[in-house]
Amino acid sequence: MSASTKKAISLIQMCMLYGLLLWFGPEALRAMPNLYVLVGVGTIAILYQPGFSALESGPSQDRGTAAQILWTIQGTQLLAHLEAVFVRFPSSFEWTAFAWSGLVVMVAGLLVRTWSVIHLGAAFTWHIDPDAADEVITTGPFAVVRHPSYAGAFFLYVGAVVFLQAWWTLPLALIGIPIAFARRIRWEEEALLERFGDRYAEYSRRVGAVFPKL
Repeated sequence: MSASTKKAISLIQMCMLYGLLLWFGPEALRAMPNLYVLVGVGTIAILYQPGFSALESGPSQDRGTAAQILWTIQGTQLLAHLEAVFVRFPSSFEWTAFAWSGLVVMVAGLLVRTWSVIHLGAAFTWHIDPDAADEVITTGPFAVVRHPSYAGAFFLYVGAVVFLQAWWTLPLALIGIPIAFARRIRWEEEALLERFGDRYAEYSRRVGAVFPKL
């Protein structure tokens, strides 16, 4: 299945989710701009990253980390939407300080994630595949942290939960998403060390994984 086909399927799935929410949710939901902000952010997030599928296991060195991340993110996002629409509506869609903070964090995460994907180009892969890169990339956002795409994704999807003011789902996102990324980083770094040796080891000593080193 081509990357464009996967992206098209992901966009269709997203549209179906929001269509069901609008159909079964409160009638007033249709006038809430928050929902359409999420549609726009979700569309950009899908378009500016490689095509993905939760049913693809990937190569053995991936160890199912891509699927784990995808299911964790999709699960927490679905729960947040259901909580916001069917439990906390309409207060969940009010433009409170929490909603504005969530929006800022979400957009910042989207920008960092998108910048990282574009900067890596063909070297960015959905599954762990160090052979896709010819060298250790240490420029752009990778000069600040080793895994800016994961840091950006964390802020993007946790920010979305805060934006929806889904407080029951927030602890799940704050625990589940970092666990999924931590497992991914562990195996990805092992593969990169095996591929690039001392070059990646030296880069790891200089630059933090997801937080900048002082």
